[in-house]
Amino acid sequence: MNNLWMNLGCMIKKFVLSLLCTLVLGIGLVHLVWAAEPPESTTAVMAEGVVRKLDVNNRKLTIKHGPIANLNMSGMTMSFKAKAGVVLDDIKEGDAIVFSAVEENDQYVVTQLRKKQ
Repeated sequence: MNNLWMNLGCMIKKFVLSLLCTLVLGIGLVHLVWAAEPPESTTAVMAEGVVRKLDVNNRKLTIKHGPIANLNMSGMTMSFKAKAGVVLDDIKEGDAIVFSAVEENDQYVVTQLRKKQ
């Protein structure tokens, strides 16, 4: 009978230990999922505009654009720097475009760009 109580006690300890491990693992997974989500401010929001000036060598564009929601900016004409990797070769002045922009180091930077369909 004494052996039965020892086995039962051991089983209860294992059960409680497995519950605690499951709880800790579950909290860790939730934390990983939350940490993997990008902050809302880095999400690309597309805006529309027309290229007014283009300087491919200096990677600068002047765009007459509509509102840019992620920058809380109304429509206007202004200059942007094109981020490395943004292809400017097939863009010319007068092209209607769809683009995304962010503010980096006190300047506005185009991060994505394509001709409007």
